[in-house]
Amino acid sequence: MTKSNIDKNIDRIATVLLAQGNCQSNDLVALIGKGNESNNHQALVSWLAARFENIDTAGLTTQEAATKLTDHLQEQYSLRAAG
Repeated sequence: MTKSNIDKNIDRIATVLLAQGNCQSNDLVALIGKGNESNNHQALVSWLAARFENIDTAGLTTQEAATKLTDHLQEQYSLRAAG
């Protein structure tokens, strides 16, 4: 598996997730971005690449990525609400 194949699958998954989601602004940039992304797609690609950097993403499904993202966002929201 080459880095470019990994990036293509992550890019595809990010595109699908954003199309299925209801993000009207660039909210994901603030929530999951590293700080150098200018839109939701870039933030999501960065987050997915970091989250799955040590596994073969060729078999990663959109559903698996969506579940991880949802879990992460819920955890972050819970921490903010508790703090």
